[in-house]
Amino acid sequence: MTRYWVTPGGGVEDGETHETAIRRELEEETGIRNVLMGPWIWSRTRVLVHQGELKSHLERYYLVHVAKSECPMINRTIDEAIRQQKWWSHREIRESDENFLPSGFATLVEPILGMCVPASPLQIEEPP
Repeated sequence: MTRYWVTPGGGVEDGETHETAIRRELEEETGIRNVLMGPWIWSRTRVLVHQGELKSHLERYYLVHVAKSECPMINRTIDEAIRQQKWWSHREIRESDENFLPSGFATLVEPILGMCVPASPLQIEEPP
């Protein structure tokens, strides 16, 4: 099994807005609450097998500001496949041999770190 690092996230449940889903997923996966929501910055369509079924997923990535860096993981649900959490510096990500999703994450995040947030979401793609 390949190990990879991803941003927190998940599906939007019935009756939820994207913002509500983001807040719920962050709390479930990291224990982080009371975030400052930023803009929707990236979109990606991804086809993968989930629970034995081929599905197409539309992913939305949002910029979220947190006040604390602790991730107590106290609310994690039983079906979360999270094994470890870590705050990475941009330099650590660039220099790492680890797998990050979406692919090219270090390059994608560079403009954001330079305070250049896209006016509308950018479509990002997986390499072939």
